[in-house]
Amino acid sequence: MGNIENLVYRTDCIFHECNGVIEEKEDYFVIRTPANPDFWFGNFILFRAAPEKDDFGDWLRIHDLEFGESLKHVVFGWDSEVQGSTREFEDHGFRLVREVGLRMGEYKPSSKINRLVTPME
Repeated sequence: MGNIENLVYRTDCIFHECNGVIEEKEDYFVIRTPANPDFWFGNFILFRAAPEKDDFGDWLRIHDLEFGESLKHVVFGWDSEVQGSTREFEDHGFRLVREVGLRMGEYKPSSKINRLVTPME
């Protein structure tokens, strides 16, 4: 899988790689969870860049090309901190959802480690 910059998307892809499929294209990634077609953020297009003015039609065509009628939803994401031009999407009924992710700056191991716990073989 190519480099996804956004830590939230990159972390989510750990699970998508185990329970789904990630296909890298030139300008986007196709995230699929074939066993769960109703999983919105498990079946979507992740673009490398935020939408620009007049991208709406192209993005819908790409979604149709990749998913056809296999889904009952359309979800797009983009691997950019820039919001981009979302007005046309919102005018067509899309909602802009901003994700918030938490990350640990530093890990300090606990001093209370149960030495009786052993790995399964």
